[in-house]
Amino acid sequence: MDRPKRVSALILLGFPGNIMNTCPPLALRLLSIPVLNSLLYQLVASKNKEKSLGGLKIMGHSEETLRNLPKAMADCYYYFQKLPNYKISSLSMMEKINRPWGSNPVIQINEEQLRSIIHPVMYLWGTNDPFDSIELGRRIAGYVNNSEFHAMQNAGHLPWLDKTHECGRLVIDFLNKNEIVAGS
Repeated sequence: MDRPKRVSALILLGFPGNIMNTCPPLALRLLSIPVLNSLLYQLVASKNKEKSLGGLKIMGHSEETLRNLPKAMADCYYYFQKLPNYKISSLSMMEKINRPWGSNPVIQINEEQLRSIIHPVMYLWGTNDPFDSIELGRRIAGYVNNSEFHAMQNAGHLPWLDKTHECGRLVIDFLNKNEIVAGS
């Protein structure tokens, strides 16, 4: 929104946590509370000593989806959390963007800002995404003139994990329809 000339289109895969009245899951909101977030982080870290994608379950993904993901995905997820500054960067982000009762209102995108978007926008949101309802997603998409909304049935916050081929097809169709060439 600050630099519209640098963007030709936008695809949002999953419910953004800071648009209008969306609300991150309780676990993420608790991570916004200093000291408590560090204790919770340590508790989760002590239980997640194996390479597992179980943390994605709170994001609305099914056991079947998580079970069928490649082992390399679990390895990547595990080692990413072991990076030297992962904890401090993750917790500082949670403190900045969330509040115990919802998203930080200072950084929330409002209706007026959504109406000012001039580029094509495609929303791909999972019906099991814990951030908010599909109805709110459709309402949000309705504020952007050149937008399309797709509810990905039985998908979570990262809908491409649950509906890989469907998301891929929709993304490619959107890029082709809007004459967006990869790498340009």
